Amino acid sequence: VHNQRVVLLRQAQRPSGRPRAENRLVLNERLFSRALDGMMAMRKAAQEARDLDSLRGYEGKAAAYYFEAVRALLDPAWKFDRRAYHPPPDPFNALLSFAYSLLLKDVMAAVNLVGFDSYLGCFHEIEDGRPSLPLDLMEEWRPLVADAMTLELVNRGSLEPGSFTWTGAVRRPVELG
Repeated sequence: VHNQRVVLLRQAQRPSGRPRAENRLVLNERLFSRALDGMMAMRKAAQEARDLDSLRGYEGKAAAYYFEAVRALLDPAWKFDRRAYHPPPDPFNALLSFAYSLLLKDVMAAVNLVGFDSYLGCFHEIEDGRPSLPLDLMEEWRPLVADAMTLELVNRGSLEPGSFTWTGAVRRPVELG
């Protein structure tokens, strides 16, 4: 939650990719502030969690608030309402899923390199085929690496919603060249 808050506050203060006359990110400040407050309330409540299921609940609710704040940072043209990934319903969700997949690949490689079992984790539930340990380890880095990069690409104008095409299950960037 701390790293998510850091990313949000940095993004809210950064210049946008718009022309110089409108070089500040357009921000829904009411939605953004409410989401930050909700995240901090969940962070505080998590410190009092009595069991892992309660902790997961607080973390999940903090994530919902986080993605509300992310929505406040995005141009409405991205049509990002909430985090959804099976399948990603919009280009921004597709970008997040892609960035998370790349980060997971790298964390899994590091876990396997040191000889740990990728499927025995602490926070993520252990299920067949779920790499719980890499998912646990990437939690702290996901906002700082994947989310920050995705927000930068979008808010600087390097990627635009029109650069994506619907392929049935997910959206992907139109091939260049």
